[in-house]
Amino acid sequence: MSFLQSVVDANDDVAVGMPLGKESIHDLAEYEIDMEPDSLPDAAFALNLITKTGSVIRKYPIKTRDDAALSRWYFTKIAESSLPEPVRKVAATFIKVACSAHGIGTTGVIEKWADPEIQDNAVKLAEIDASVPVQRARLADDDYALITDTGARKYPINTEKLVKTAAAYFRENWKQIEPAWRNQMADNITKKAADMEVEISVDDAEFLEKYATGRYSNVLKVAISERRSALQNDDMAVRTLDLLFEKRASMDPSRFAQSLETFDRMHGLNDHWDGTIIDPYQATFGGIPIEKPIYVQGHAVYRDKIAALASDEKVLKMHFNPDFVTEFQKNPIENFQQLASPDQQLMLALMNEKG
Repeated sequence: MSFLQSVVDANDDVAVGMPLGKESIHDLAEYEIDMEPDSLPDAAFALNLITKTGSVIRKYPIKTRDDAALSRWYFTKIAESSLPEPVRKVAATFIKVACSAHGIGTTGVIEKWADPEIQDNAVKLAEIDASVPVQRARLADDDYALITDTGARKYPINTEKLVKTAAAYFRENWKQIEPAWRNQMADNITKKAADMEVEISVDDAEFLEKYATGRYSNVLKVAISERRSALQNDDMAVRTLDLLFEKRASMDPSRFAQSLETFDRMHGLNDHWDGTIIDPYQATFGGIPIEKPIYVQGHAVYRDKIAALASDEKVLKMHFNPDFVTEFQKNPIENFQQLASPDQQLMLALMNEKG
């Protein structure tokens, strides 16, 4: 497949749409985009693709401050992972130059790929297409750990060595991967390992389990509580969240995770994933990664331990009255931290008994 058949910049992306205004993208709230690409010279673009016939296809407009802002946003948020490396470097280099000229900041992604030694914004299409290994075209889709929204196939897993490499890469770089893609990668790597009888290391396997599709996680209540706390001033959003949580019993976990992702993006909670809020896929399928503990009276207590105890209603009601248990389960982490010392000690003992 020719590189030109894929999505390159915002002008190609029907999901983003052109032109874009301040109501379309939160990151561009201060900008008004009104571009007429055909009327601009080649130098007004960060990337010029040269066809075999010598014609030029221009990508990533950078003539105005608003053009540069859009190109910066699209490259950083969407396009980086799907572009061939030579294209990635050229586009990033000239987007960075434009951002500097227009007095707007760059991003970590732009800085990562910008190369000060690149002096020309032209790239020959023939060289790009030739750089894609021919053997990859012969692999089936299920021989890859990830197929992106643009159809790019990444991380081949058609051999034992590649399966192990992909599993290790996932564990080491999960934060650089979109949450929905984490779920897809974990599923595909896990399935391929089972099909090929590949023995993955314990550490890698445990981390894949955090994202692989399966039953609902025992820390989902904690994840919902985190969202309730973040939205405490938005009663309608909290009611919507509670309704979604109540309906989970009749929903497939995969569908629930997708719905939770949509909810998060609608309310700006995706900006807090991997920070104060567990992303929707890990929350749904696999629990919480290794994190800093809460220290209570000299004891290190982890959120997953509190969540596991909160989900064990039978044990809690053996030691606490039903009203207390109901209230505690609404926000286990916060409520645990506010408990009186004797109650905290009792819960610590119960957590230790559960292991």
